[in-house]
Amino acid sequence: MTTALSGSKIAKQIAKKFPDAVIESGADSLLLKGESLLAVAEYLNTDPGLDFDYLNYVVATDYYDY
Repeated sequence: MTTALSGSKIAKQIAKKFPDAVIESGADSLLLKGESLLAVAEYLNTDPGLDFDYLNYVVATDYYDY
């Protein structure tokens, strides 16, 4: 059965395992530090309580000073 989890609930679980990874979380979003992305994605996929098996959306932005 599929269960909907909020971004803030997932952020709390991630913060327990990766204390410095989460920058910001919202109801349906999660902002992570780039260097922690691979480790967090692996955790979301392999943790039995989460079992994320489909990557839907990844965005990256780099703002340069003008």
